[in-house]
Amino acid sequence: MHLFWTNWELMGIVTAAWRPFLDPLNLHHPWHAIALAVPLVTAIALVYKALKLPTLTELGAQTLQLTLYILAMMAVAAGVLLALVELV
Repeated sequence: MHLFWTNWELMGIVTAAWRPFLDPLNLHHPWHAIALAVPLVTAIALVYKALKLPTLTELGAQTLQLTLYILAMMAVAAGVLLALVELV
C-alpha cells in the first residue's frame, strides 16, 4: 500500500471545482485568449489610471481610451508578427 498517492481519483477524492494546476484552461482556440485579454487589459488600465490621474472625475473615459489604445497596439503587433512569420 502506498503512503503517498499521486492520483486524486485513486484516493476517491472527486472535486467539482476547477483545479488550476491539474486541469489547465483549454486555450487552443485563439478567440478564448482574446476574450480573456479584454478584461485583463481593462483592469490594468483602470488601476493605472486610478493611480495616475489627479482626480477621478474622468476615470471612466480615460480607462476606456487607454484600454482601446492597448488593444489596438496589441492588434498592430500581432499583425506585424503575422506578416513577419508569413514573409520569412
